[in-house]
Amino acid sequence: MKGDAKVAMRRRGVSAKCVLSMEPAGDVIGASVAANRRRLEGRRARRYTLRTMSANPYDQHLGKNPANYAPLSPITFLERAASVYPDRLAVVHGAQRQTWSQTWERARRLCSALKQRGIGIGDTVAVMLPNIPAMVDAHFGVPMSGAVLNSLNTRLDAEAIAFMLNHGEAKVLLTDLEFSPTIEAALKKVDRKIEVIDVEDAEYDGPGKRLGTLTYEELLAEGDPDGAWSWPEDEWQAIALNYTSGTTGNPKG
Repeated sequence: MKGDAKVAMRRRGVSAKCVLSMEPAGDVIGASVAANRRRLEGRRARRYTLRTMSANPYDQHLGKNPANYAPLSPITFLERAASVYPDRLAVVHGAQRQTWSQTWERARRLCSALKQRGIGIGDTVAVMLPNIPAMVDAHFGVPMSGAVLNSLNTRLDAEAIAFMLNHGEAKVLLTDLEFSPTIEAALKKVDRKIEVIDVEDAEYDGPGKRLGTLTYEELLAEGDPDGAWSWPEDEWQAIALNYTSGTTGNPKG
């Protein structure tokens, strides 16, 4: 202990010897406080563990099963509409008219044709389409196969489209003839093979050319309307992939 401190202690009637003997006691007290704190934290942890491990009466004997749980999916809407209103008008596109039962059949055919190509959960199907019947089919037929639908922005340039096709790892691309110049340029920048399906819109009479080996109607003809399709196993299962326009860089998906 320094001299000044000794003087101060003497003035208060406390000897330096007494002060020195108190210093180890402070260490002991500090260690004791720390030990008590650890014991308290241990008790709290044990109580928390016991509470979390204790059975919740509302969770007992009520696991998920087909009788009490069904993941939400837009497929439900089309299936019910086709069942309840099979002959009601569902789609109007120019001179084309389509009922709910016909729309349901086309979606099942698309699902079947995609599955025949090995498309399923974890795969991406891209579409470059305006608001035409094929786009309606895709919004149901693609998720029915388990795949993810990537609707491309028809106003973007070839570079942005190519990025999305690469990044989204599309395996199949449905594209309208109207966008064939953009898609043709984009495909030259894609570093993977993509099966291209040409959608021929009867209401479109502008320029365009086929880029694939099949038309969309030929693809549907390959599909089995009675083929197997699947509900999502869980609502967290991906159903769609969307991108920003990428105004400050590459599109963000």
